[in-house]
Amino acid sequence: MLTCKKCRGRVFVDRMYNAENHIEIFCIVCGSRKFYHNFAQDDKEALWLMAMEKMRAKLSISQW
Repeated sequence: MLTCKKCRGRVFVDRMYNAENHIEIFCIVCGSRKFYHNFAQDDKEALWLMAMEKMRAKLSISQW
C-alpha cells in the first residue's frame, strides 16, 4: 500500500490505459496530487511505480 508523504493517508494510483507513460497518484485523505508524464530512465520513483502497476494488472488479468 502506498502512503502519502504529507499526511500518511492512502494513495490512489490512476493509470490511463490508452497512454502508457502517464500515471497520476493522489492522496485520498489530503488530496495532494502528483503526475508522471513520459518519465525518463533517471526517475526511479516513476519507474518503480509503473513496474508495480504493470505487475498488479497482470495478476488481476490472470485471475479471470
